[in-house]
Amino acid sequence: MTYDEFMSLWLDDSDTVLCHTSGSTGIPKPIALSKDDMRASAHVTNAFFGITTRSTISVPLPFDYIAARMMAVRAYEAGCRIVTPEPSNTPDFFGEAGYLNLLAIVPSQVEALVAVPDAGQRVRNVIVGGAPLSDARRQMLTHAGVHGYITYGMTETCSHIALADIADDSGTFHAIARNTRFATNARGCLTADIPHLSIRRVVTNDIVSIVSPTEFRWQGRADNIINSAGLKICPEELEHALASLLPDGLTFYIVGVPDTQWGSAVAIVFEGTADLIPMVRNAIARINDRRQRPRYIYAEARLRRTASGKIIRDIPPHHGLRPSFS
Repeated sequence: MTYDEFMSLWLDDSDTVLCHTSGSTGIPKPIALSKDDMRASAHVTNAFFGITTRSTISVPLPFDYIAARMMAVRAYEAGCRIVTPEPSNTPDFFGEAGYLNLLAIVPSQVEALVAVPDAGQRVRNVIVGGAPLSDARRQMLTHAGVHGYITYGMTETCSHIALADIADDSGTFHAIARNTRFATNARGCLTADIPHLSIRRVVTNDIVSIVSPTEFRWQGRADNIINSAGLKICPEELEHALASLLPDGLTFYIVGVPDTQWGSAVAIVFEGTADLIPMVRNAIARINDRRQRPRYIYAEARLRRTASGKIIRDIPPHHGLRPSFS
């Protein structure tokens, strides 16, 4: 879908816009979002970033999904200029604009952005969403002088409800609306009270630690937890630990696989060829807690991804698993 096609939906007589979830945790589901909610969300973001009629924003993302659609709504509500480059990993972020007040990107576009001369001086704020932002890419942005935020939200909340400054090593997310409040339920998962949206409250599957009623730190997804011989292992936390031990640019994920001895065993699946397995083994051996070390390794030529770039955590076929010990 193009920008013009979305705007024709936005300006029609319907009170809702049909959107779809990203599909990162299953088949993308259709959701009819209230235009009033989308406007309310846009006003919160515009106020946070100071978007006015004099601003220029850019969205090199497909308009099939909520991220690009909300950028269009923000521009329309603010009456500002919007640049809509063709989506790719190397888009023309600026078009004919010399300066951007807000740019929305996905992690796979970071390398292209930092390659732009004086990117840090030409963009006031960048928001990065759609998939996790690696430490390596976060550092690329900070070293290039780019000021930006990692977003937290979902289609149901009309895009982000919290932001984490990329310069903050703690990864703390802060509510962007003054009346939003965070807590956890009995499962340790995030609940968010969002009075400015008609849904009022959202209960997530995201395991978090609450810093304050308006702040939290994301740890992982409850539906990804691996229960191995009674030990609960959070794949996202293990991935973070391994990222510093593996070469920059190696794409991988942690997943549980059936195991006759442990019930479920930890496996690392990486994008590459089998000749990299010894290197991965060496990295695994450097994890201090032996109980957290993946027992299996699987090399995949190409990992599956959603349209927004999130890795789909497929369980690899058992016949392709290699033990992580020699």
